[in-house]
Amino acid sequence: MLTGEPIKPALGPSLESLEFTSADDPLIVRQLVPADAQELFDLIRRNRKPLAESWFVDGRRPPDSVDEVAENLNSPPMPGILRFATWYDDSMIVRIDVVTRENGKPTEIPTEDTEAEIGFFADEKFQGNALASRSAMIVMRGMPKRFGIKAFTAEVKKDNPYKRASARSLTKAGFSQLPDSDGEYLLFRKEHSL
Repeated sequence: MLTGEPIKPALGPSLESLEFTSADDPLIVRQLVPADAQELFDLIRRNRKPLAESWFVDGRRPPDSVDEVAENLNSPPMPGILRFATWYDDSMIVRIDVVTRENGKPTEIPTEDTEAEIGFFADEKFQGNALASRSAMIVMRGMPKRFGIKAFTAEVKKDNPYKRASARSLTKAGFSQLPDSDGEYLLFRKEHSL
């Protein structure tokens, strides 16, 4: 376990990306690197409408170019963010973002009190096959072993037109909806014992 070691969201050419697998699932989830920018841009472009309605909210917008995606992968907008993806038949089909937080604030140095917020989406043509929730489960098994994450959180905006599907995916991934989900978001949590 690497608590106290910095999480490296931007990987230089000499650093290897994180890769997580599971003995009971053939999916492989790998950390995104700038060389993946074209594939990530293609995934976003194929899913621009649903992403604009659900993922890119609160003033955010989908990227307009491969260069913008590469820059975002190389210099993430906040500390402690890790981006992962799952591929199928040489196409990126699931994207997962994980932000490590200490006392609610993004952090690059995990401790035994670190939680991680997770968000994920699947390519529209692969939805309904539990690929997003399975990919998220693989990351959630690997992150605590590597960084000592004690819990994962997630939120779904209540006016998200895909909120039922999102909530179902989180439940499949082992999350429980919190009873105090008032306000703009449905809140979810998954504890992890180290």
